[in-house]
Parts: sequence; C-alpha cells; structure tokens
Amino acid sequence: MRKTQGNLGLGSLATFILFVVVGSCVYLGYKIIPIFYNYYELQNQMDQMVRTADVLSNNEILTRIKKIVQEYNIPVKEENITVDRSHDRIILKAAWSDDLAISWKDKEYLLQTFYFEAISEGVLTR
Repeated sequence: MRKTQGNLGLGSLATFILFVVVGSCVYLGYKIIPIFYNYYELQNQMDQMVRTADVLSNNEILTRIKKIVQEYNIPVKEENITVDRSHDRIILKAAWSDDLAISWKDKEYLLQTFYFEAISEGVLTR
C-alpha cells in the first residue's frame, strides 16, 4: 500500500501544532505559577501572624511582612501594607500587582497584569 504525500504532511503539521500548543502552555505555566505561589505564601504567612498577633506588636508584624515580601521578591509597596488592630480584632492587608510578560528578540511583551490583595483577619484572645 502506498502512502500519499498529503496524508504525511497533514500528520506532521498536526504534530508540530500540538508541540507548539503544549510548549506554550508549559512556558506560560512556568511564568504564572511563581506569581500565584508568592500570593499564597504571603497569605499563609499573614494567617500565621494573625494567630500569634496577641504577642506581636504592629511594628513587629509589619517588619515580618516586609521581610517575607523581600524574601519572595513580591512587588508590594510599603504603603500598601496595613495592620488594623482594634480591642478584639486584627486585620492584615497587603495589595500589589504583578505583570506576566514574555521576552522575545530583546523586547518585553506584557500579556497580563494580575492584581492581588492578601487579607487576614482574626480575633484577639487577650
């Protein structure tokens, strides 16, 4: 049985397109996952601070949040971090945006800007 050239070309083209699509998804995942990981890590750390807020001052909490932000290279400006403490509640907030960009031929192309607001609140027991 003889193979025709058209069938062979279509299969090769479909395979190439499949590899391009899969490769693009892997690359975008490689770029997106760290952005969301940093958000969830900061959120988790802020939740921990709320649980121990009875023994921490507002300045200690701010210092810890700033350290985490620097450690994970999260683009949070200092004025976008707040600690609100009342007589029985505490609320921690941090807001920022992070850009998803790709580089191609010495140019950077912005694909998406993600906006985040990590909020943790809890009841003070003391």
